[in-house]
Parts: sequence; structure tokens; C-alpha cells
Amino acid sequence: MPRKQKVSEFELMLLESARQAVAIAEGQLEGRITERELPVAEARAKLNLPRSEFAKLLGVSPRTIENWEQNRRQPRGAAKVLIAVALHNPKAILSVL
Repeated sequence: MPRKQKVSEFELMLLESARQAVAIAEGQLEGRITERELPVAEARAKLNLPRSEFAKLLGVSPRTIENWEQNRRQPRGAAKVLIAVALHNPKAILSVL
């Protein structure tokens, strides 16, 4: 008789996610849209600024920058827009500094 394998916590989470996806697709559960994470460290690198200077530019603490860079939190409002600009056109931000 074959031995029953133990199901890991990760496998249980995957199964629950699959069940939720089916329920959303069938209209039984309301889904939520998550925003794409901004690569804050990449934006800061494009500006060639240390964390403390980048924080001053955005009007936040260096700890907040650290949290954003490590994806513990996500930027909002004007900071989010400035980070997006830094990613796509760093010269625009550097020209006003």
C-alpha cells in the first residue's frame, strides 16, 4: 500500500489560490487588482543618489526608501509619480535639482 505524502504549507496555499481564482472567474468571489511594484532602487540608481538624498528629494525618511526598496511597502501619491519619472526620464528630475 503506498504511503500518503504530507502536503506542505506552500502546496496548501497554492490550492487555496487556485480555488479562489476559479471562484473569481465564476463570479462567486470578487477579485482585487494589485498594482505593479515600482523598482525604487533602480530609480534611485538612475539618479545616482544615496538613499538619504533620494529621501530628501521625495520628502520622506531614508527608512521609508529602504522599505520601498525591499518591497515591504509601496510608494503612493507624488512620490510614486516622481519615482516613475526617475525611471523613464531621470534627466527631467536632475534638471530641477
